[in-house]
Amino acid sequence: MVDWLHRGPRPGGVVCVQSNAHPTSQRQGGDDMSLIDFSDNPTLNPLDVVERVAATNGWSFERAGEDEITLLVTGKWTDYQVSFTWMHDIEALHLACAFDLKIPDLRLPDVQQLVAMINEQLWIGHFDLWTTDGTTGQGRVWKISPIGAVTEMFRVQPMSNEVNLVNGVGGVGRDVHALPPGAITVTPTSRNAANALGSVPIVANGLQFTSSGDLLVADTARGAIWKVRLQNGQVVSNMGCDTTFTANTLCLDNVLVQHPSLEGIDGFVLDSEGNVWADANERQAVIFINNDNGEFQIKGEFRNAPDPATLLRNLGPLEFPTSPVLAGNTLCTSNTDIDRRDNSPSTGGEISPAGPARGKISCLNSPVPIRGATLPVQ
Repeated sequence: MVDWLHRGPRPGGVVCVQSNAHPTSQRQGGDDMSLIDFSDNPTLNPLDVVERVAATNGWSFERAGEDEITLLVTGKWTDYQVSFTWMHDIEALHLACAFDLKIPDLRLPDVQQLVAMINEQLWIGHFDLWTTDGTTGQGRVWKISPIGAVTEMFRVQPMSNEVNLVNGVGGVGRDVHALPPGAITVTPTSRNAANALGSVPIVANGLQFTSSGDLLVADTARGAIWKVRLQNGQVVSNMGCDTTFTANTLCLDNVLVQHPSLEGIDGFVLDSEGNVWADANERQAVIFINNDNGEFQIKGEFRNAPDPATLLRNLGPLEFPTSPVLAGNTLCTSNTDIDRRDNSPSTGGEISPAGPARGKISCLNSPVPIRGATLPVQ
């Protein structure tokens, strides 16, 4: 996230903030010429200018109030969610710009170092990096500062608390298992766990910033997406409702959408109107979630058809989809072919453990109706 707070001219004379004092030019003898004088005429709200610029360029924008406006601007490599806040008391215009950048786990330390090096060269503003903790199941979400300092911002509520642990064993809540590698014993009167394999503890996975500057978090275990409201980089959503969790744990009223179709949700992307395309990898599915003025509903899905002989869904084209992307109106997703649930055994399809190591990207064969972010290729 890029964060600027500017109160004066940058080198070269670029001004990012307006003042209540309006400059006028005068000649020393009273005639207009070159000396700067100031009048006390009140200025217009600078966000009115931002709104006119957005409308002129055809950019999507939302005016949350007199002092806040958010724009969605399509760039060459990705979409930029730009938020402006006018602070009357100090006559400053605050600008925050969020964009999606997918970083492989092995390269995260390199990116942290790169961000710190970039920030050292900036005269004003800085970059932040947000990330989640994944498989620990604690639901932590961090912000990495310009100098590489890591701050835990909030937690998505874990599936269970730790109030009764004895030697690390216990917990109150639920544990979700994927079958396979988990298994059940089926009798005429029951379907109970036959082993403890396939546990799904991940509650904080993929992240996306909305056009209004809020943060969405994929909850893999619950099949849900949480919405976290941010203000000037700080969390303002309700936290601490359940004292059996840490005080910075989100309250359940922050769940934006939850549905069985989203079981195993991993990565997801937003289109230019705020609709969601999500990979539900354990179901071998890509889910479309419609945003109707802030009301989110499941409206469609693409899912592998079952094999007529085995009734399994492991033959593709999806093979445990994880990270989708919208390049213009083309939706594509990576596939990791993990041997789990609907993708088990993973020997089916085009990616096979018995063959050469290779990756796979699957794309819809027809364009999606609403444009999304672009891929980082020409």
